[in-house]
Amino acid sequence: MSISLYYHASRAEPLTEVETAALQRIVAAHAASFPYADEEQLFLYSADRTDPDEILAGSSKLPLDPERLLPVITHILGSLTHLRRTLDGEWHVHLDDVDLPWDESEGYVLPDTDDTGRAGAEPTRTDAVQGEESAKCGTLPELSSSGLRVGAVEAAMRDDGAAKR
Repeated sequence: MSISLYYHASRAEPLTEVETAALQRIVAAHAASFPYADEEQLFLYSADRTDPDEILAGSSKLPLDPERLLPVITHILGSLTHLRRTLDGEWHVHLDDVDLPWDESEGYVLPDTDDTGRAGAEPTRTDAVQGEESAKCGTLPELSSSGLRVGAVEAAMRDDGAAKR
């Protein structure tokens, strides 16, 4: 049994040359810092799309090894966060059939987990902004920068890259 992360972005206008170059730079930078050479990382489908509004689509098969799952998904969600902040459009990211919420300050996060990846016991974010997302995805607990706080992934990747040198 495999689990995959799927991502899609669309809008009426095609990518500009500047946006295409930015997309390529982001994908290359995140690929260079991916934690495992033998696991699937961010995978974007060919630009030969049948939907003229689609600007980006892809998927990533996630590892079954629990020791690798969180580092891989955190890295991929960090990549998608970076892409979404760069490319305007209507984004949809989901883990098989579970939609992953977007948070303006955090980026993409996994719902209902603590910094170890276990189900969170106490919700810490129940403000009005969460509203409909809470009903669909559950509440989001507070996450530490060493866990799944995807908005801070880039800093963590820089720190991890410096430690490997």
